Amino acid sequence: MSTAQEYPPYANYSETVRYVEDFVQISDLAYGITRQLMKKHSKDSLIDVEMPRPKKKELSFSMADIRVKNVEFVCGWLSFEAYAGKLGIDLTEVEALASAKKLGPIPKHPETNIDLVIWPEEFQSKELAELPEPGKSKFKPQFSITAKASVELDDEKEDSFEETQKRLLSLAHQVGETEELGTKAETMLYQSSLLLQWTAFEVYIRETIHDLFRRHPGKLAKGQKGSFASLSYADVLRMSEDFSSIAALQESIVNLEIEKHKKDGASISGLINFLKSEFKFEEDPYKAWYVIEGDMRTASFAKVTEIKDVRNSLIHDAGKNVEDLLAMYPNLIEKEGGLIVSNAYYTECVYVLRGIAFSIAKSITTGKYKCA
Repeated sequence: MSTAQEYPPYANYSETVRYVEDFVQISDLAYGITRQLMKKHSKDSLIDVEMPRPKKKELSFSMADIRVKNVEFVCGWLSFEAYAGKLGIDLTEVEALASAKKLGPIPKHPETNIDLVIWPEEFQSKELAELPEPGKSKFKPQFSITAKASVELDDEKEDSFEETQKRLLSLAHQVGETEELGTKAETMLYQSSLLLQWTAFEVYIRETIHDLFRRHPGKLAKGQKGSFASLSYADVLRMSEDFSSIAALQESIVNLEIEKHKKDGASISGLINFLKSEFKFEEDPYKAWYVIEGDMRTASFAKVTEIKDVRNSLIHDAGKNVEDLLAMYPNLIEKEGGLIVSNAYYTECVYVLRGIAFSIAKSITTGKYKCA
């Protein structure tokens, strides 16, 4: 029997967690170094730093990055009266100029049938086909595009280090003051990393359920729900890839069970409860222990639910409008209406999820569960 660390779903989960933790530690160090350098080199000392201008073919952007800055009037049709007002002359003078064919084409308005003259004057030398339709105007929008370009760093040349450092600091100062930049960067780091940790944990729970059903396929038919569940011929044909794969059929049936219990319960909490009830774990996974700065603590269903609610707030509402969340979990931190995931909070969440994941893997690899 393999150890908990060797249990394939847990091994995959541990590897993902290690990648995320490496990313967090390296990013944390990079932010710290950047803040120190920003204090050493003020914004004013970097005003002469030149940023390389990327070529057009190096730019990357999408349709969402295009904004209309301004809409410039190009030309349009005016009534004789409006045209006279533009030039500050009498209406009779406009009529005389039109009769003398000195105002260019004089079409009729398609609805009011009044005579029209093009404005501004430089367009009066153009043919009617080159101008907007009578009664309409032509505008020229001005756009701004927010694009990105890769910055190539020559790490082979030692003398390029200082220039690269100055460019980095110049960009950092544009983002905000030293402390403000640190707060923004760390907030995004721990928020995004918490989402990655939750995703890895969710994948682990799903893979564990798949593994247990592969080990005990008869479990699918047992119990009240299994006895009455049914599939149509079309379902069986599709799920078995035209009767070519029993494994594909089994995988699809397990996926149905997972989605059903996610709806019955509270997402991951519902799946963990499903594992506990269906496979009768001898040790409650929620009671996994962990240590924070020398203080031993125990995971709980309530803590997993809290992490899930924090995750949902970050995903669905960008961590905003958290009054209800703070009322439920007063230990959370809020700043300017937004949820703050601190280093301490992130760290505890990681240990809670890792502890529960290990407890489940240990119960399975030591056979401390029942499938009957």
